[in-house]
Amino acid sequence: MIASRNGAFSTISRSSPSKPIRISPSSPTVGKNADWFHITVRIRVLRQFVQGLENQDEQTGQDLLETLRRIKWHLWHVDVYRARHEIADLQFDAEGLETG
Repeated sequence: MIASRNGAFSTISRSSPSKPIRISPSSPTVGKNADWFHITVRIRVLRQFVQGLENQDEQTGQDLLETLRRIKWHLWHVDVYRARHEIADLQFDAEGLETG
């Protein structure tokens, strides 16, 4: 669990290896702790994907890398609220990418 600036706690977890990491408000019954190693590994994998994307579209790749950097920074500094917004922005931007 991680504390936000207002003292509330949030949990960063995933329900199975195939599902994405989820950040949700915590309750006294939630027993999972944030596993920073796995979060960092997922961010590293995303960063490697985006670095490959830079070969196709340099500006988009750089923008997504900057968003990943901000997500990691917000999580490291326990600003879960901003991290959630950055993750939503990253998801929106990634959904708009052309594949093919």
